This record gives sequence, structure tokens and C-alpha cells, in this order.
Amino acid sequence: MKKNILIIAIAVMLLASFCFAEVSYDKSFVKPDLSLVKNIYKAQLRNLNFAQADRIVRNICGITGEPLILDNAKSNKNLQYYRTLDNQTSCQIDRVTGDILYRNHTKFQGSAPNLPAKDNALDLAGNYLMTLGLFKKGMAKPHISTLKDAVRNGQETETFEKMRVVTFTRTLDGIPVLGASRAAVMLGANGDLVGLVVRWMDVQPERITGKVATLAQLKNLIKRKMAARKLNVVVKKANLIMFDNGKGTMKPMIHLEGDLITSQGKFFSDWMIPVTK
Repeated sequence: MKKNILIIAIAVMLLASFCFAEVSYDKSFVKPDLSLVKNIYKAQLRNLNFAQADRIVRNICGITGEPLILDNAKSNKNLQYYRTLDNQTSCQIDRVTGDILYRNHTKFQGSAPNLPAKDNALDLAGNYLMTLGLFKKGMAKPHISTLKDAVRNGQETETFEKMRVVTFTRTLDGIPVLGASRAAVMLGANGDLVGLVVRWMDVQPERITGKVATLAQLKNLIKRKMAARKLNVVVKKANLIMFDNGKGTMKPMIHLEGDLITSQGKFFSDWMIPVTK
């Protein structure tokens, strides 16, 4: 008898949790193209030796003219860390993944002089990556932004342009990749290379054996996920993306955008939901 009561109690609790969540869809909602979902991707680790990682840094030095030296105190078996004597510039290479982080901390008063125009920034960034042997065929949809610094001067705020940032992304199976995969090139005064963030490993596809394939299945999945979190939401967008978790796996997911409804009001929020089983 006690066992039956326990089972009934659990069932009531589960039903209550599902009823607590309400999911509705804004009129702007458009079904994502789930037919594009075919594979997950596994990254091939670079596993560079010391000489290969050192060569990358030396190539960067050849472009920038910065005399970088190896800092053994900040290096380890997987990381090679370099810096200038005044610590104004640094570069580190992750030998396992091949990740590159180069930063020049030199600052100008006001805006950086002769900052490249946006039309020229893309060509400059691409040429730097080509010269360094880092440009990949799959690099697509570059995004150009400007890093600015706002300075308060009395009652007014002055804005100074410090650098152009050109970020290259990738697509897999026609799906944009978000997350760790990127190559960002920072351009400073006179178009000089002042920053570099690269994480771009070769990948191999693995066929998916089960996936969410219909709109009804997707909406049911969203309902279950929101119920598990006890959330009331209005879904406005459902973008199909491939997410790079930074650990060597890229999986298709739905990036939801919408409003979270609470007792305090309505707030914009977003969620990631995997579409593979």
C-alpha cells in the first residue's frame, strides 16, 4: 500500500512540474531547417611539439617585430608562454589544441592613429593569417567590429577608436558554428597586428543515429526542457547552430531566444537545446 501511495505521489509531482511550465510561440517564430542536421564533428587535436609551437611564435615576431622570449615560469608541458622583457606583449600556444593567444598591450592616448578603414581591415586580417599559415579554407562570414574606449570629460563623454577586430567563423553542413571555433585578428595603429585569438582545429564528421526531425518533436523537446527547469517562456527565435564546446566536439543544437515570464515581469533570455538523441 505504501509503495502504491509513493508511486502516486511521484506521478503527481511530475505532472505538477510539467504543468508549471508554459511554452508559447511568438508570431515571428520560424521553424529551423532540421533536415540540415546530419553529423556531429570531432576535432583532431594538433599535439604540436616544442619546435612547431615555437615556429608559430617566431612567425608572429617576424610580422610584429616584437622580441618575444620564452617564459619558463608560465610554461608547462602543454603550454608555451612568451613575453617581451617589459611584459607589454605576450603570446601563448596550447600545444594540445594549437590555440593561439597573442596580445600587445601598448596603448595610445585618444584614438589609434591611422586605424584601417573597415573596407581594408578584412584584407589586412586575411593577409596576416595567410602569412602566418593560419588561414583555413573553411573560414567564412568575417565580422568586423571596432574596439572603443569611452572617456568622461566633465559633462561630456568622448569615444576613441582603439582597434579593428576581424573575426572569422565557420559553418559545418551549412550550419553556423558558435562557441570556441574562431580566428580573431586585432588591428591597431597603421594596421599593425596587435592581437590574435585562434582556435581552429580540423574536424571529422560522425554520422548521427538519432535526431529531432519534425517541428512537433522539436516543440515537445522544448516543452520538456522548460518543464524540467520550471520556466514559462515565449519563444521568438529558434536558430539551428553547431556548438563547439571547446573540448573537441561540435554538436547541432537549437539556440532559442525569447522572453522569460516571471512574477517580476518579462525578461529576454536564451537557451541551448541539443537536437541529437
